[in-house]
Amino acid sequence: MGAEAGPADASRGERNLSRRRPTLRRVVAALSIGLAGCAHQTFLVTNPSAASIWIDDRFVCVSPCYYRTPATELHAHTPVRIEKPGFETQRTELQTHIAAGRIIAGFFTVGLVPLFKWPRTYPAYHTFNLRPLNFQERIGELDRLREAGEVTQEEYERLRAQQLDQP
Repeated sequence: MGAEAGPADASRGERNLSRRRPTLRRVVAALSIGLAGCAHQTFLVTNPSAASIWIDDRFVCVSPCYYRTPATELHAHTPVRIEKPGFETQRTELQTHIAAGRIIAGFFTVGLVPLFKWPRTYPAYHTFNLRPLNFQERIGELDRLREAGEVTQEEYERLRAQQLDQP
């Protein structure tokens, strides 16, 4: 003969369930906060400033600026293109490094820290020095822009006259 659960048993079950929910909520909240921190950032500086910065062929900012990426998009070699009129376009990569502190923390937390903070990250900042174009290169760049249809003939002539006035 089976024993039937009475009202007291039902209320005990509800109390146990209500005790579990806050714990589950705390775990979910902790994971959400931890995963929200799974992004990497670096400060991008150019000399001179006000250069356009493209990462993975997407415009991201005008320097100086912070670049932030989710951990899932962090790669050891991320292509960067820096452009500024009158300066050579620079193509390079954002460098990353292994953060030794995160590896040590992972060891002491039995692998919990690497779940939230990957060992590979960006350095605090990247500095890019742009080289000014010489006269021939500036005129060549203007010719390329005109032939590509990126500037009108009138803009081309005005910009060329400005270049001729510069030393």
